[in-house]
Amino acid sequence: MKRKILTLLLAGSMLTALTAIPAGADDDGDTFVDFIGEQAEAKRGQFNIIGQVVDALVKAGELDSGDVAALSSAPLTAFLPTDIGFRRLVADLDNKKWWQVKERDVIPFLVDALGLETIREVVKYHIFAGDKVDYREALSLDTNRRNGTSASIGMYDGTGQLGIDRRGFALQLDDAGNAGLGTNNPWVVRANIDGGNAIVHGISEVLLP
Repeated sequence: MKRKILTLLLAGSMLTALTAIPAGADDDGDTFVDFIGEQAEAKRGQFNIIGQVVDALVKAGELDSGDVAALSSAPLTAFLPTDIGFRRLVADLDNKKWWQVKERDVIPFLVDALGLETIREVVKYHIFAGDKVDYREALSLDTNRRNGTSASIGMYDGTGQLGIDRRGFALQLDDAGNAGLGTNNPWVVRANIDGGNAIVHGISEVLLP
């Protein structure tokens, strides 16, 4: 369970850290790394925590230069947990309700409970490298519109398979298939956000590979 949680956190941490390292910009000069850095500093954003996690990873030297280069240039699809999603994760680990968890306490708790290395791996599981998949395209991947998913994509961590489950016009992600670690299937709550070389979809909870 801890390993799954860390993989999630990493996806957020890596993004923030990228802003501290020179990145290959796209035609418009904006990259996914830039996007993550901006989220970390936004006063009322929904992705503050994931950006700050990445920053913590960068400062601790936990980010690989190859990963940074890829995340700033390759076409990507990122499923990023919202701040509330991270608060839900801490609440589950600490046996609380999510509204009892303060945003400022999330990163210290996760670093202490999971460790930076695990967090880094969690982050990778939130990114699909190789293409920018918008919401409509993601919906079309699953041809089974009633129950279960008929499609999955390989994530950046190199091992995780993320199921794409269409529920009418809603999109749910299925990460329950690996190692029998239980279910944590978030919904896409924000779609088609411009993240430079990435297209970003906000999700309701942290993915657990």
